[in-house]
Amino acid sequence: MLDYYGSITKDNQAITRELVDHFKDYKQNYIEEIIDFLRTTGILPMSNSVSGWMVFGSSQMVTEIKSHIYNDTLLRKKIVSFVMASNSLNIETDIIREIYHKLRLAM
Repeated sequence: MLDYYGSITKDNQAITRELVDHFKDYKQNYIEEIIDFLRTTGILPMSNSVSGWMVFGSSQMVTEIKSHIYNDTLLRKKIVSFVMASNSLNIETDIIREIYHKLRLAM
């Protein structure tokens, strides 16, 4: 049967499984956290039709998750670089901790 009007919905658990399977090189809970974030922010709708998901949603969410992973990785590299630089400059621990917390809030 054709889903011309988007009347057949795709289960959210099936969407989560599909996305986790797509990103199998990453830990499952990490990808699930990103999916939960995308759902709570409304980027990933709570209701998706099967046809809409296959045509638009799937590729769009893969792109969103890749972007999230890239930005997360970039921020973590900045944190590591900062900690390494601060260790070599003998900056006080309290200052390092404060800057680290501000960087974490940017995540």
